[in-house]
Amino acid sequence: VHYRIDTKYFEYIQTQHPVIFMKPSELFYLHNILVKNIDRIAPEDDDPVRLILDELVLPPNPTKEEIENDSQISLTLQPMLPKELASSVFIDEIEKLYESTKHLIIDMLIEADESVNVDIISFIMSQDNNDATQVLQNLATLEQNRHPKVTKANDFDDIMEDIKNDIAVKTHLREKLLFEKERMEKTLSKLHEKEETIQSTIEEYDQYLQGCLKESLNYKQEKKKKRRNSAVKYSCASLVKKKVISSISLNSAHAYFTIEKMDDDLGSFHIRVLIKGIEIHSLDLIYSELLDRQYNGQYELDILDGRCTLRINLLVYLLTTIQ
Repeated sequence: VHYRIDTKYFEYIQTQHPVIFMKPSELFYLHNILVKNIDRIAPEDDDPVRLILDELVLPPNPTKEEIENDSQISLTLQPMLPKELASSVFIDEIEKLYESTKHLIIDMLIEADESVNVDIISFIMSQDNNDATQVLQNLATLEQNRHPKVTKANDFDDIMEDIKNDIAVKTHLREKLLFEKERMEKTLSKLHEKEETIQSTIEEYDQYLQGCLKESLNYKQEKKKKRRNSAVKYSCASLVKKKVISSISLNSAHAYFTIEKMDDDLGSFHIRVLIKGIEIHSLDLIYSELLDRQYNGQYELDILDGRCTLRINLLVYLLTTIQ
């Protein structure tokens, strides 16, 4: 059992008290609520809340402008003193002395490896040290100041019962915290397992996508191999009709163009001009260069030493249709 305890009197020995911040309008509003509902909040005539409100005047009703211009004030909270100790003028000092005495007794029990069920007087008298002397002096002072839990008439059993109660509360809280800790550790373990499962699923999806991408690339490569050396054939008449050829000065009745997309570069095209199956001209066109020409204001392209002129914008469109 751990004897280091947090008691219900801890608030009396704190060196710093809690502070709350409120606006005066909020304080007046709270006061009004208490006054209107006093019978429900404090039904007993001797209730401290009712007694305090009886001593106060009714709160004012601030205007809207006052509420908007309100600034916060700080209120330091002080512990409410027990009724049975209210008559003592040394209440704070007595309670501090009571708590320090309990801790001295606990330290002595721990050092001597004794149970809290030991007879306190016999135990203290058997100890020959300064702590034992200090405890006896403190008990005498507390009894002299009529502390309700310190009396020689019952061999100071009340203070030992108080220590037992504090230990029981602390033990209960520790067990509850340990239970919560175990529960949180189990939850954390499940989350880690879930994380591993999700990570494994992500890796599987990633492998699946990589496989799909690889298959897609292989399919495109196979498709390109099938297209190799396959060219699209256009007659001069059809290109004139499509307005790709703006002017031509050769016998176009038996002339035609073949356009082939290069395998090694999807932006390159090989164009051949043939008359009756005999090649009379060929050139390579790069898609990006055609776009640059168009951007720079060159809208036509001369081939065959100027005997044939192509409109660049329609040529670009035609090339985009070639698979």
